Amino acid sequence: MKRILTALAALTFPLLATAGTHGILKDNQALVIVQGNDGDAQKLYDALDVEAVESNGRFTKTFSISSGSGEQIFNILCNWSPLANVGSCTLKFLPWRYSPVDSEINTSDKYVLLQSGDKFTANSIIENFIVPQSGQIFSSENSQLRIWINRNSTGEVTRFSIQFDN
Repeated sequence: MKRILTALAALTFPLLATAGTHGILKDNQALVIVQGNDGDAQKLYDALDVEAVESNGRFTKTFSISSGSGEQIFNILCNWSPLANVGSCTLKFLPWRYSPVDSEINTSDKYVLLQSGDKFTANSIIENFIVPQSGQIFSSENSQLRIWINRNSTGEVTRFSIQFDN
């Protein structure tokens, strides 16, 4: 799976002259690609709080969410090239309606929503992100892709969400 995402990112990396957020939604999976030098790819790369791996001047960050039985529900792979000041992030969603997260791909209304209302799971997911006090982790320039958390009155994280509107 990681090889497929790496190959996809390698194919999209040369296309980065077209900055923006793009989605491919199918019933069985959705891919969202954030690319270019408009700032969105770098903001999403910077929002990930996971170790970066360097190879030939390109840095890669990745993490995934899996079900209890090991099936992958979500994966994000970000590449950043500081010398070229350009990057890309590929988010892959698979439909899932059970714990630990719900992942809905709606091709007719053209959106993807991944969320966890389980406090334990939401908190374990946000360990992979830098979370500002506002709870808004990331929003693309055109607001098509948003990542955020909700907190209760005591400040505890109660929900983690990623939404893409095509």
